[in-house]
Amino acid sequence: MSSIQIFPEDASLTSYFGWLDIEQQRYMFRIIDVDKNESNLRRAKLILSKPLYPILSQCEDTLQSMLLQSSTLDNFLVELDAIVRRMLSSVSNTSQRPIISNLQSNNSNSNAKLFSKVTDELSTIGWDRVRNVDDNFQQLELACTDNSGRSHIVQIELPSDYPKSPPICILNVPETNSKNNSSNSSTTNHTTNHTTTNHHQRSKRTRTVLWVPGQQHLRAVLEQAKVWLSEYNTFWNEFDDFDANTWILEPVRPSRSDSLRRIALRKHCSVEITIKPDRPRDVCTCTFIGPEHIVADLRTAFHSGQRTWDRNLTVRNNMERILGQSFPSPATSSKSDFSVECGVCYAYRLDDGNGTTLLPDTTCESCGQHFHANCIGEWLQALPSTRRSFNVLFGNCPYCTRPISVQKS
Repeated sequence: MSSIQIFPEDASLTSYFGWLDIEQQRYMFRIIDVDKNESNLRRAKLILSKPLYPILSQCEDTLQSMLLQSSTLDNFLVELDAIVRRMLSSVSNTSQRPIISNLQSNNSNSNAKLFSKVTDELSTIGWDRVRNVDDNFQQLELACTDNSGRSHIVQIELPSDYPKSPPICILNVPETNSKNNSSNSSTTNHTTNHTTTNHHQRSKRTRTVLWVPGQQHLRAVLEQAKVWLSEYNTFWNEFDDFDANTWILEPVRPSRSDSLRRIALRKHCSVEITIKPDRPRDVCTCTFIGPEHIVADLRTAFHSGQRTWDRNLTVRNNMERILGQSFPSPATSSKSDFSVECGVCYAYRLDDGNGTTLLPDTTCESCGQHFHANCIGEWLQALPSTRRSFNVLFGNCPYCTRPISVQKS
């Protein structure tokens, strides 16, 4: 358990003294030359006390650089507290802290050297790009901007002998589906028991970094990551176009690894569009969701219009041309017009308890009311008039009393 305190030394708020309480030990420090009129700490200086100096001596320059790049004192103090605890945890004999001889053990030196090396490189890259660092300074998350200005988080795993061995780079990008590569688009109608587990594929893609042992820098990882991310520019352009100009029903918070969007077409009707990451301008895969008497015409129009698909147009423009309608957009409608709740439980998303999210995609063909398959199935099972044939329940809609059927597992 640790705590950190800091207090101004003068009324002008240009110098502060503070301490960290860690495991019944108090470590003092001062921060001076703070300019309260500046929005940063570019003139500030960190002064370590005698007990604190042996712990942080190998990374004093790095800490000073971190202080200069911090936007506020609070941000720096959080980092300082974390670094002191990491350095103390590397000492093999905790009962002798903070004695210099303990810091000279092989493991401690190795940890300290890795810490110093990594923090120096992060200082060069800029601490504003650091999103997360684990306690061992071997798993990093850094912000990276692609050629189109999109922001990404790059995960980097460092080997224990870094920089002798290359780091591993992990990107949040879509997975290329080999089945999609060898086939044209497919269209299906999905009106029962629809789940979001198959809506999108999330993939953490691992890339091997080209590395000259002992001679390269974390900056080289980000430079290579930027090149890899640029491979998906056209793919992300297509989804950015949909996100800006249509009502996206699913996923609620799209990830850069998602290759699917569920888009509102009209009330009680939507379409799932899947785009191939490696061939984003090809004919997309579509699943139309809604009452059969509505989606049947849309499915026929899409199937017939595939031969006129123009790869010079965006996927959205092709879809609107083929379907003969514009997608509802934030400029012309409200999302509440399309997010229809289940007529039994009155919720839109339903967790089945196994990590699967169910959507109200079973629709009454007569009145258009939507239901979760599980909800309407349980409703029908409770009625003596409902009959069952194999795994299909046949009964009456609770709203219009017209016939309705649902597949029940």
